[in-house]
Amino acid sequence: MRAQSPRLKKQRPALTLAGGKSEKPDKPSNQEVTSVEQILEAAYAPDRERSKWAKRNKRIVTISILLAVMLLSTFLTFGYAHLWQKWPLLQPVSWYLPFILSVVISVYFCIKAYALFSKERSHSLAITGICAALGLAYWNVTVLDYTTHPEARAPTNCFWEPKDMSEMLLAYELNACRGLSTNTATYKNISLEDYRTAFHALPVPEWKSYFKTYLSADELSKVTTININKNMNVVAERMQQRRTEIWTEFDELYQKPPFLLKLKQLALAPYTWVLKLL
Repeated sequence: MRAQSPRLKKQRPALTLAGGKSEKPDKPSNQEVTSVEQILEAAYAPDRERSKWAKRNKRIVTISILLAVMLLSTFLTFGYAHLWQKWPLLQPVSWYLPFILSVVISVYFCIKAYALFSKERSHSLAITGICAALGLAYWNVTVLDYTTHPEARAPTNCFWEPKDMSEMLLAYELNACRGLSTNTATYKNISLEDYRTAFHALPVPEWKSYFKTYLSADELSKVTTININKNMNVVAERMQQRRTEIWTEFDELYQKPPFLLKLKQLALAPYTWVLKLL
């Protein structure tokens, strides 16, 4: 076998062990990093801008729908009161404020109920929100009714006969907002002379409903044009006695109200608080 030449031996590199010092890749310079960030920013900028516009437009649409629903609810509330029921306008006009706020809260409850149903599919919470909104709307109209008819439930109105304690509570609290006395004696201390004057101010045919309420069937059958004034005095006395009794009872319950009456008092408190500020 032919021996290798000395020249080839010199050119052959010497063998080295693996695992020697490895070469590390060069770190990118700050300029290169900046360039990459600028490229990514330029690439994603249109998408970000479109996303911002989409969110902004969605927010505008949501606010527009919310305002439209609030305006519609306000119109329906006051349209029902003043156009359908023909209730008188509130004086002063600033007294509409708590009723408008109540409409806004009712609309919020409805929107919250819809959001809970859309996102969480929670039927119970959605129904609760809708019921709360409807309940508040009903209460709002009820309080508006009492507030727009102050003369009908004034302390000196002899012919005002409250149906229950709730009506008395609403009238009493709202009358106090108008600066009327909070002493229940104002409501029950009406003289017989005041009743007689009030009856004589009415047409005689309108006496019939009060005669039916406060006279027995036998007494009513004996009423004639001759003794009608005498029977009117009897009716006036019984009306006065009844008025004293119910307001004495109200005075006692107002000091320690039962649960339902206390609940209505709490529900009425936001209205009276705002009205007293106005």
